[in-house]
Amino acid sequence: MTYTRTALAALLCLWFSPFLAQTGPAGVRNNTSNRVWYKPEQLSIFTAGAAFSSWGNQGGNGPLNAFESGNRRPSIVANSAGAFNGFRSLSFDGNDDVLRINNSADINTHSGHLSQKSYALVFKTGSDITTRQVIYEEGGIVKGVNVFIQDGHLYFGAYNLTNDSAGAPWPFQSLSISIQPNTEYIFTGLLDGNSSETGLMASWLNGTSMGELYTTGLLYAHSGAIALGAVRGDSYFFNSSAGGNHSYFEGEIAEFIYYRETINNCERIILENYLSSKFNIALSNYDFFSLDDDANGNFDFELAGIGQIPTGLQQTDAQGRGILRFNSPNDLDASEYFIWAHNNAPLNWQSATSLSIIDEYLERSWKIDETGDVGNVDLIVDLNALNISAANDFRILVDENNNGVYEDEEVILSGPEYLSTTSIRFADIDVAPGVPFTIGYSFLLLPVLWSDFDVQSNVTHVKINWTTASEMNNSLFIVERSANAEDWTSVSYVDGAGNSDTPIAYNVNDMSPLPGTSYYRVRQMDYSGMSNSTEIKVVERMISDNDFELSLFPNPSTDYITIDSPMPIKGEVILMSMSGQVIQKAKFGDKDRVHLSLRDLPRGTYFAQVVSSLGTKTMEVIKE
Repeated sequence: MTYTRTALAALLCLWFSPFLAQTGPAGVRNNTSNRVWYKPEQLSIFTAGAAFSSWGNQGGNGPLNAFESGNRRPSIVANSAGAFNGFRSLSFDGNDDVLRINNSADINTHSGHLSQKSYALVFKTGSDITTRQVIYEEGGIVKGVNVFIQDGHLYFGAYNLTNDSAGAPWPFQSLSISIQPNTEYIFTGLLDGNSSETGLMASWLNGTSMGELYTTGLLYAHSGAIALGAVRGDSYFFNSSAGGNHSYFEGEIAEFIYYRETINNCERIILENYLSSKFNIALSNYDFFSLDDDANGNFDFELAGIGQIPTGLQQTDAQGRGILRFNSPNDLDASEYFIWAHNNAPLNWQSATSLSIIDEYLERSWKIDETGDVGNVDLIVDLNALNISAANDFRILVDENNNGVYEDEEVILSGPEYLSTTSIRFADIDVAPGVPFTIGYSFLLLPVLWSDFDVQSNVTHVKINWTTASEMNNSLFIVERSANAEDWTSVSYVDGAGNSDTPIAYNVNDMSPLPGTSYYRVRQMDYSGMSNSTEIKVVERMISDNDFELSLFPNPSTDYITIDSPMPIKGEVILMSMSGQVIQKAKFGDKDRVHLSLRDLPRGTYFAQVVSSLGTKTMEVIKE
C-alpha cells in the first residue's frame, strides 16, 4: 500500500517532542533564562521606512515587547544594499527616538537581587560617536546597567550605590573600547556579582575583549525604566546621575538578547558566532564558522553549536530555533567546536527521482564546521515544522562531492534509532565538516509509533512502562534485558493491539532483575516479521540483597512449596503473579521455613519474594 505525506500526517496524532532542547539563540540555553530576544526577522512584515511601534519578544517573557508611540518611534531600515547581511534594522535618529520596555521581575523589579545577567546587542554607529548616546539602559540614578557611546568609545556600565544589604553598595564601574563611526558591531556583556563584591563584569566587541573587572557586588531591584536607544527616565554615568529623557542614540539596532543568568564563555563564543554569521560581522577572535560566505554557499542561518573551552566549560546540547538538534559528542576536548547552520532554502519536500530508497527530501541543506574532532554525535530532528509524521522511514542524505546535487550519488546514512511522534534521532553519527546534508524519507509506515518508554527500579523488581501512539498489524512486544547493551535476553512477551489509532499503555515487571547495571528495551514485531525498538534505558541496582542462601522445594510443584533458610530469619514471603499481583503472603515461623499452597493456582510461572532480616530475594516458582 502506498501512502502520501498528507495521508500519513492525518493518520497520526502529533504531540510535542519529549526532549527538552536548548532553543535559545545559537542553542544557548532556553526560554527559562533567555527572557528577552528581539529579532530582525520580526521587522520583515512591516513597510520599510515606516515608524515602528512594537518589537515582539521571542524570549521566555513573551509579553515583554519593546514599544513606543507617536513621533518618538524609530523607523524600519530595509538594508537591501547589504548592511547587516540584508537583515532589517531599526534606525534611531539621535533626537527623540526610543523604544521602552516595561519594568519586569526578569530584568529590574525582582525581589532581592538579580546579579547574574548576560546581554548581546547588534548595532551600527552613526556619524556622531562623541556625544553620549545610550543604546540600552535599565534602572535609575542609584542602581542599574547601561551600554552607551561617549568620546569615541563604547562603555558597558553597572552600579548599585545604595546600601541595600549584603554585597552593596558598590560604585559605578565600566569597561570600554574605542569604536568607529558608521560601523556594525556585536556587543556581549556579562555580569556575575556576589556578596563579597568580587564578582565578574566582562564584555566584548566583535570578539575583542573590553576587559574584565572583579569588583562587582549584588545588583538589587532597580525600578525606573528600561529602554533601547535612550535614557527613558533616569540613569547614572561615571560619577553623577542624569535625570529625565536624554542621551538619544544615532544609529541602528538589529538584534537584542538578554539572559537572566550569566552564560559561560563557551556559550558566549557560540552566541557571537551565531550573530557574526547571521549579520556578516567579522569576529577578531574565536570565529569558528567559515561556511557563511558566497564561496561556501552562504550557510548563514539559524547557527547553533556545541563546544568546550580550555577551562572545561562547555555546551554539549544545542538546537536554537531550527529543526536540528545535536548533542552527546563522545570525544569533546578543550578548544573543540561543532557548529552548524543552513542555507535558508524552504522547508519544503521535493520528489526524489533517482534515489532508490528515498521518496522525498528537503530543499534546505545544512553544513557543519568543526574545530578539532568532537567525535560522533546524536542528531535529533524536530518534525513539527515539516508537515510529516515520525512514522516514516527517514534517512540523512549527504552531498559528498559538494556540488549541490543529492541525486548524482547515493550517500545515505542509516535510519533513526529512536522514533517518537514528532521527533527522530540518528544516534552516534559522523557527518563530514563542510559537506551539505539534508533529511529524506520513504513512504514506509512503521507498524508501531512509540510515544513513551520508561523503566523504574523498585526494591523488589524493575517496572517497564511503554505507550504506543498507534499500532498497525502489531503482533506482540518483547521486553528485553541486557548486562552490556549488546547481548539481549527476553524478559516477557506482551500481545500487541493489532490495529489502533489511539494511545495504549503497557507495563511489565521484571521480578528477577540483574544486580548492578542493566539495560532494557522493548522490541515490537508485526505479523509479517517487521520490527522496531524503543530507545535503551539504563537501570542501576544495589548488589547485596540477593546473596543469602535459601532453599525452595519442590520446584516445579503441583501442590505446595517450602522455602527454608539455614540461618535464623525473620520476615515474610510474598507469592506474586508475573504481572506483580500479590496472591498470598506467609511469615517465617520458629523453624525458619514457610509453606505456600499452589493447589488452587493455574499452571504457569510465579514469583516468591522473600523480604526478611537477611535481605530481599526473589525466586521463580513453576506450577505444573
